[in-house]
Amino acid sequence: MLADYVPWCEILSVSNPPIVPKCRDANDRPFLELAAFASADALITGDSDLLDLQPLFEIPVITPKSLFALMDTTA
Repeated sequence: MLADYVPWCEILSVSNPPIVPKCRDANDRPFLELAAFASADALITGDSDLLDLQPLFEIPVITPKSLFALMDTTA
């Protein structure tokens, strides 16, 4: 449940958010910005709007299934 994570969270104010590709769904933009801001290794999602941005985004955007397959090959 989301409430379980609240004690571990902190609110940040970012004055210059990173430049990310334009999204079909504006509600997806924060996920791209967070991944870019945090220099994430990957953005894991099942959202087709985000997955379609993979060629335009500097961080790999992959499905959970792809992540598990990748983990299987590296174990």
